[in-house]
Amino acid sequence: MRVLSRRARAGRSGGAADAAAWRVRPLAAKAEVVLGLQLVTRHRTVRLAALLAVGITATVAASAPSVDRVTQVMLWIGGTLAALAGSRLLASGPALAAARMVVAPWWLPPLGRLVGALCTIVPATLGAGVAMLAASHGAAPVARLAGVVTVYTAAVAAVVMALAPLLGATGAASLGVLTVWLGGAFPSTVAALLAAWPGLGRAVGWAWWLLPPPWRAR
Repeated sequence: MRVLSRRARAGRSGGAADAAAWRVRPLAAKAEVVLGLQLVTRHRTVRLAALLAVGITATVAASAPSVDRVTQVMLWIGGTLAALAGSRLLASGPALAAARMVVAPWWLPPLGRLVGALCTIVPATLGAGVAMLAASHGAAPVARLAGVVTVYTAAVAAVVMALAPLLGATGAASLGVLTVWLGGAFPSTVAALLAAWPGLGRAVGWAWWLLPPPWRAR
């Protein structure tokens, strides 16, 4: 009887601990989202890229661009900001150490920080797109364009964030930015350019299919 009573008390205490963990989890998620916002908005590189994006938006809007041109510029702006921001979310140092110390499932810190970063990147990119579309000629599917930009920036930020602990923040950001800037070419074009180097062509071709370059969103 004593053994059964001890097990019953242990079961009740374990259930209480699980309930407490579930109550704490929303607070932990909120903290990670706020931390993701701070990691992005307080970094000088991201702020500088956002300032350059403002100048590019004004230049493109002054030229009365087409809808296709606006889409390309939006993907370039959103992808660049996502690559730079994603490199900071799990960078080696305090950011990565804090993620490992959180008493929560392993996926909560990366997911929460990614959501926080997107809360900054997506509105900024959509704002630039609206400013350019206002000066463009032709009707644009705004809802579809917003969905494409959101999914694309989330994919770029997630890939760069996952690579940051392995390559470092600078290496992951560099790879992400190069993918965004050079990724407008289709795989067939890349294969034709690297036809003289079969080994390099296959490696780059696999990367073109695995990574999220802009040609997928066009």
